[in-house]
Amino acid sequence: MKSLQNRFANAQELRYNTQRRDSQPAMAPSDLGNWYKALTSSDALTFAQRGSGAPTQRPTPEPKLQFWLRIMIRVATFQIVWAAVFLAMSLTIRRSLIGSLLNLPYAVCALLGIYGALRLSYVYVALSILSSLAVDLMFFSFATYAYVDSGEVVILLMYYPWLGVDFFLLLACAPLVHRLYRCEHPRGGAAVASSPSVQAAAAAAAAPPTAEGDQAAADAAMARALQVAEDGAADGLRADLRCPISLEVMRDPVIAADGHSYERASIEQWLRTRRTSPLTGQPLPNQTLIPNHRLRAMIEDVQAAGV
Repeated sequence: MKSLQNRFANAQELRYNTQRRDSQPAMAPSDLGNWYKALTSSDALTFAQRGSGAPTQRPTPEPKLQFWLRIMIRVATFQIVWAAVFLAMSLTIRRSLIGSLLNLPYAVCALLGIYGALRLSYVYVALSILSSLAVDLMFFSFATYAYVDSGEVVILLMYYPWLGVDFFLLLACAPLVHRLYRCEHPRGGAAVASSPSVQAAAAAAAAPPTAEGDQAAADAAMARALQVAEDGAADGLRADLRCPISLEVMRDPVIAADGHSYERASIEQWLRTRRTSPLTGQPLPNQTLIPNHRLRAMIEDVQAAGV
């Protein structure tokens, strides 16, 4: 009985300490900074520690989610540029005022997708994709009507091929919605250790038994509460113990001058060519690296527990 209680308490303490492992609060770069990195480099995107979207993926999302975030941001940026190009092309063709005006909501839909990606919000990303498809349908209707009315084949050649390309690009962004949704709604609805149901089960298990049957029931309740706590903490722990640079679980964590922890090999390689923080982008006052023994012991405990 005491061993189960100790394991339950350790699971709660482990998650609490992991979330607060750095002495300073995380400071994510600006949204424009993440937008720029997604377009121009392969550096990891980092987000504010606190946020409503995908909390288990903050501050540094897993590699697969990073990939789909970049896809969404790049596709939406391409849409904005293409809207400007189409606007210029539409203005050169007679009776194309409607086609010109449609470029405005098209660009707004693309901006909504970028906003959703930078907020890790599946709702905004889904709205962006659906709205863009609706605008594509309006473009298709306009091009068809303009061709029937004028008989100019150039209208079809200008709109139809690129509407097809845009359709497939939007479909390529759909997996991001699924991944962000799963980050906020894990399969099975596992609760974290601090949820009321888990705490109630733990309290019931910790109550003095009145009979042998009650003792067995209390042990079973504690075991269930422990399993729920460990399952709920697993996703958060995997994200918290990864190096913000390599996105791998750290083996030799060190604290840099920005107050954040990194894998020693990764931060040393970073500092060979840069003098800024990988997370904040701000200049580092020095290149001193301090071993994070507490975090290293925590990682070893998690790996030993098979979390």
